[in-house]
Formats: sequence, C-alpha cells, structure tokens
Amino acid sequence: MINIREVLKSGDLRSDGNADQVAEYIHQDNSRLMELLPCLDDPDSVIRAHAAHAIEVITRKNPDLLAGETRRIIMRAESDAYPVVRWHMVMTLGNLAGHYKDAQPVMESLLRSLKDTSPLVRSWAVYSLVSVGRKHLDLNTRILSELRTHGRDHSPAVRSRLNRAITLLQFPDMPMPITWMKSSEK
Repeated sequence: MINIREVLKSGDLRSDGNADQVAEYIHQDNSRLMELLPCLDDPDSVIRAHAAHAIEVITRKNPDLLAGETRRIIMRAESDAYPVVRWHMVMTLGNLAGHYKDAQPVMESLLRSLKDTSPLVRSWAVYSLVSVGRKHLDLNTRILSELRTHGRDHSPAVRSRLNRAITLLQFPDMPMPITWMKSSEK
C-alpha cells in the first residue's frame, strides 16, 4: 500500500505534485482520508501544499467527506505561512459551504480572507463567497456588503473578480463564469 505522505512529497511549491493522484486514492478508499488530514499540519511546506490541493480536489466531488473538518480547514486557510496552502483551503471552504451548520463560520473565515496578503487567496475567497451566497441566500446581504467594501483592492484581478461576484450574487440565475470553475465542476 502506498504511503500518502511520501506521495505528497513529490515536486515543489510551484507544482501540484501528486495531489490529484492522492485525491483519487481517497475517492477509491475513503478510510485513507485519515492518512491525508495530518499532512495539513506537516512541517514540510510541500507536503502541506499538496495535501491542501488534494483536499480541495476531493471536496469538488464529495464535500461530505470533509464536512467534519471545517475548523481545521479554516485554521489552515487563515494561518498557514504559504499562500498556496491558504488558497486551496479557501477554495475548499467554498466547496464545504453546502451544509448550513458550516455556512456561517465558513463565510466569516472567507470574509477575513479578503484581507489576505496574497491576491490569489483574496481572489479565491471571492469565488468561494459567491458559492456560499448562492447556496444560502439569507447570507447574501452580508456577503454583498462586505464585497463592496473591498472594491478598491490594490489588485486589478481581485477588483475584477469582486465586481463580477457582486453581479453574480445580485442575479443568482446567471451562470458562474467557466473560468472560475475547476475541471471537475464544469
């Protein structure tokens, strides 16, 4: 049997390593998730980044597998030293927002992520907030208000995504932009 931690070591922070392969292992045998989760706390940043990516991939298909891990994911999304880990965790939070019990803490964490130092984290936080708002319409007013306060973000890409997100939340029948979606969501 393969050692998930060893498989995650492959590559560096600029690559996805074998994250997709690990996600596939978990989809085939959900019990292996217990081997993956501790990798989020590994001292090796490459292992954490690849574990975060694998978890994000897993939640695209099966968010219920990680529904009990919302607190751990929020902690990583807000505190990891590496933006690549934070942005995968922010994306994961959007995938987990389907459960109403998690929607409020997920939304609060994503709103805090709008102030992250990384434009990629902020950008994916916007995407995930749209996901939360579309799944839980009662949270839209708060999300829209917060998105509007960040309209002067210093990143043109984030500003563009913020403007599009506001429109998407105001008109929930509009489809999500295809460029915002990962391959398993299309």
